[in-house]
Amino acid sequence: MDPQVLGQEYEAGATIRAIAQHHEMTTLAVWKRLHEANTAMRHGSSKRTTPEVDAEIVSAYRAGKSGPQVAKEFGVALSVVYRRLRVAGVKLRRLPPPAWRARALAESGFTEDEIYARLRDEYQKRFTRRNIRDWLAEDGYVARGTV
Repeated sequence: MDPQVLGQEYEAGATIRAIAQHHEMTTLAVWKRLHEANTAMRHGSSKRTTPEVDAEIVSAYRAGKSGPQVAKEFGVALSVVYRRLRVAGVKLRRLPPPAWRARALAESGFTEDEIYARLRDEYQKRFTRRNIRDWLAEDGYVARGTV
């Protein structure tokens, strides 16, 4: 495959993966040919968000959404969110350990199902209901509707 043709497709916005699939090549082979053609490479997703989207990412985070929630909302990788926040000079919040968060939600009157859903959304990973019950039991907490 002619590296110049691949370079034109890449410069038109196609990803290396899309070019590889289209030409039935490996991504490594496409990457090598793009470098042979001295194609200017895009790095990460910096070209995939506009300044307007970057500003919306920053404002969503400042409004209290977590990094994973913002990433999901805008359809970008979590690393993109944190990079945009760092560039904008935003001080990052740390998520508390999930056990602490589960206890705080229980204190606020959330049910076990609500705690489960909140933790899944905020931490972008699944915790077992057993984990949640164990965390709450450590300090004598009981989620509403579980007794």
